[in-house]
Amino acid sequence: MKHRGFTLIELLIVVAIIAILAAIAIPNFLQAQTRAKVSRAQSDMRSLGTGLESYYVDWNDYPPDYTHQVGTGVWRHYQRLHPITTPIAYTSTLPPDPFSGPEERDGERREEPNTYVYAGKHLPDDFEQFQIVAIQVGLDKDQHHQLFWYLRSVGPDGQPVTFGSGSIDDAEIMLYDPTNGTISPGELVRTNLGQMN
Repeated sequence: MKHRGFTLIELLIVVAIIAILAAIAIPNFLQAQTRAKVSRAQSDMRSLGTGLESYYVDWNDYPPDYTHQVGTGVWRHYQRLHPITTPIAYTSTLPPDPFSGPEERDGERREEPNTYVYAGKHLPDDFEQFQIVAIQVGLDKDQHHQLFWYLRSVGPDGQPVTFGSGSIDDAEIMLYDPTNGTISPGELVRTNLGQMN
């Protein structure tokens, strides 16, 4: 009995079918990873929001402004959120933003986590940016008094929002919307009023 092997044409057809299936599966896999990170960021911000509200119940205020003690940037936001972890653990950890890379300052990588951006209305250096965020999340000027804090993730594109000239009149809605593409511009935002995207 003679054993018959595969012909070159048959092998090429099999390789072509595998390549087509891989071309379909790999982008879907990458989009699934992005969707999982979006869900994780929303869950993390929900937990941090619960911690902020629990802190408020005990202290009748949200965590204080550490701006002058520790400089600017993400480290400042890490310090702002630190009071909800110690001495009373309203949340056990400050999770890193899954879309944000490691923070560098003066050419050195910091070991502290690159956490979510946090600001509250009582933080004077953030007041104008806070009003811009109120516009971005769809609140009109009569509703601004209902917004007390917000948390932001840079979103799947990994680029922090830019406020243009910084003027409230130039504020544009920069909320992440997956219908614009799984990896599209915009940030994930949670406020004391809930998740905004």
